[in-house]
Amino acid sequence: MILKKEQKDTIITILTKGTIVLINFAIVVCITQFWGAEGKGYQALFITNLGLIANVTNIFTNSSISYYVRKV
Repeated sequence: MILKKEQKDTIITILTKGTIVLINFAIVVCITQFWGAEGKGYQALFITNLGLIANVTNIFTNSSISYYVRKV
């Protein structure tokens, strides 16, 4: 069976995203086992902080990154 490029890309994307979901679930289970409910709270705060930093950084640098990427 010969797959088109779009089909290959779709399959690879689904497999990659599925693997990431499984790894994230395993991390949550391990953190819960090691640190309990308090550890899940710390994990949630840490990820929230990373997301907030990423959003604020994106606000200020998004247009400049797009500008310089086209130049490279």
